Amino acid sequence: MTSVDHFGIHTVINKEEFEKNVVVKECPVVGRSLVAKRSLVPGDIVLVEEPLIQYDLKPACRSSKSPYYSKKLWNFLVSIVQDEEKKEEDESTSFNDIIKEKTVVEEDDDYSCYRDSDDDDDDEEEESNIDSDFCPGVPAAILAYLDIHPPTNSYNNVRRRRTYEQKNFDFFYYPNTDIEPDWLDHKTIRLIHTVTQKVVDTIPLYSHVDAFDLRSFVLKIYSNAHTVSLPRSRALPTHSAKKARRAMYKDKFENGMSYCWGQEDSMLEHISTPTIALLRWGSKFAHSCSPNMFLRFEPSRNTMIFTVVRPLNEGDVLSFSYLPEDDSTIGGLICGTTVDRQAKLQKFKFFECACERCVDWDWSRGVVCKDCKEPVNYRDRRGLWTCFGCHRQVNDDDVSFVGERERNVQLMVMNFASRVNGNRAMNEGMMRMMEPYLLNLLDPEPENSPVEAVPKHHWTYGMIHALLAFYHLVLFPQSFGKGLASQLGLTVKGLEEALIYIQFLNDSIRTHANPDSASQGNPMAAFFAGWRTLSLVIDLVMESTEDKYANVVYEKYDDSDSDESNSDLVEEKQSAVETTKDVSEPVLIPLAEDWVAPVTKLSDIVNKDWIPLIEQIFESQEASVVEDMLQQIKAFAVRVDQTKSMVASE
Repeated sequence: MTSVDHFGIHTVINKEEFEKNVVVKECPVVGRSLVAKRSLVPGDIVLVEEPLIQYDLKPACRSSKSPYYSKKLWNFLVSIVQDEEKKEEDESTSFNDIIKEKTVVEEDDDYSCYRDSDDDDDDEEEESNIDSDFCPGVPAAILAYLDIHPPTNSYNNVRRRRTYEQKNFDFFYYPNTDIEPDWLDHKTIRLIHTVTQKVVDTIPLYSHVDAFDLRSFVLKIYSNAHTVSLPRSRALPTHSAKKARRAMYKDKFENGMSYCWGQEDSMLEHISTPTIALLRWGSKFAHSCSPNMFLRFEPSRNTMIFTVVRPLNEGDVLSFSYLPEDDSTIGGLICGTTVDRQAKLQKFKFFECACERCVDWDWSRGVVCKDCKEPVNYRDRRGLWTCFGCHRQVNDDDVSFVGERERNVQLMVMNFASRVNGNRAMNEGMMRMMEPYLLNLLDPEPENSPVEAVPKHHWTYGMIHALLAFYHLVLFPQSFGKGLASQLGLTVKGLEEALIYIQFLNDSIRTHANPDSASQGNPMAAFFAGWRTLSLVIDLVMESTEDKYANVVYEKYDDSDSDESNSDLVEEKQSAVETTKDVSEPVLIPLAEDWVAPVTKLSDIVNKDWIPLIEQIFESQEASVVEDMLQQIKAFAVRVDQTKSMVASE
């Protein structure tokens, strides 16, 4: 074991606590990693660290974090990466055919060929913004390299934020093909090798760069960096041409009303920018799909905070998740299977995960047993399916839902999820087809009888109900009115669907009720993934159980003596003017009777199973967002208890 101070802790904010809590040790499965130096309890902060480097994952303009960005350079980098990605799929695609279509000029001292001119700012040409497995990740890393190793020649208007020492980057592990040639068989590493070499060979801005150093940097980013979401202080673009277009459309849409289905103007206040952050010590923690620490970014201090989420003993390996902890992508902690998570880690982090969750039964992938017809058939790490009802064992080929049907369901669900979450536009046509498509996955039409319905214990079952809850509680009422939604029974249906999703998170993600489970679950991932759906229910219940007119008094003016010549005054006096009494408590009305059961169950799950741990973890931390969430949940629980008792007394 080695003290962390031996390697230098200058980027660590809580140096004293970090030295007391952590020691470096060679571990059997994860290799050299950080382990607990003493017993730790939920809420203990292990590490507070400032990123060594930080840059935008999707830069859209030149800024202090992307000082060398230009549209031309970015599109050129993207085209190189996309060409190599196509080659992996189709060897007939040639880079030379594409490169001939581009204008590669001779090297110039001011690199003017990669700057955006005034004319470029005004044109309407779309950028190459289609995301893929390696875009924008690889282009963003290549662009960020220039901030560390700037061009040797002058580059106007670029001021370096800081200088970097090479020894800081020698601290990071990466798959070095010079030492381990077998890594060249890895598709990701081969792609990064090819792309970085072509960048150095074809882009004058990188003429001073050593290709080996560039590819080493990109591989270090992929192996060690974290993605965080930073709040954007400027929610709307500021270019003059775009300002003019916004002004024109503002008059058309009245008060800047949103023209994207399901998106409200208030959402603009929460726009965030995906940002890559590289930490010296944060990168040394092991990965786990069932981690014992929670990583949180603190924008006000520009620090990453690692907090313990379950009791740890001395010598326990400290871990957090390298994968997304939300429901935004397949292969994260919420969406996808063990196979999906392992494939993602192998592709982007260069190792096969063998954490406690990955060697356990895949509790998010339950299917129906052919013999007993119960949806309790789960897959283990050997690829063997075991029914926990009749104990029948089969392989993948004997499970009808696995294969093309499962892939199609996953793609459809995540396609709708990306639109609901705001990552892609939701038009009226997509909104109208959303409900029938999703319902057909749960209960296929008779003509599609050979197609199996989504199993109850499969992760897509929970996600489908989350999407349906959003449709019934938000999209339909926004389009056709809350009254019609209630008359058609869609509101209570949405509440029941929200409950199913929360139950999925509670039983399959937060913990596992099965006594044979070796995994301790992901309580933090379940809480934050469930908040989007939970907040819809909270807003609905709080609004629907309050009498908005109970404290309103109407004063009627006598207009007999009004001066008819003053039309404005007459109109004002003839109208009823409402004033609201100053009251501290709202007047409550009973919770709708058919709402009581789903809302009560949902409130019990969140307040009894989730909140105690969340409060313990954030007890000593200033996290305004989490504090607001907790306050809303507690107020929701109180309101449910108050208004459901009113139903019982009637």
